[in-house]
Amino acid sequence: MILPFVTPYTHCVATNQQQSTRQLLEKIQNFPCLYRHTLNEAYYGIKKISSKRKEHSLQTTGRKIAERKLAE
Repeated sequence: MILPFVTPYTHCVATNQQQSTRQLLEKIQNFPCLYRHTLNEAYYGIKKISSKRKEHSLQTTGRKIAERKLAE
């Protein structure tokens, strides 16, 4: 009788891996620290606080409103 080869790490392999918020952000040109989420199109401001990168949702889908909120 031949048994199939099974590795102990097969449960770790994800077939449908979800991307994190950071992976889904795309840079907005000509405006520093402003990014847009590719799925829900919400704008995010990115700041560096104590040498760590922090994403903060600006809770808007309009670019001009996002620019004003980021400037505050």
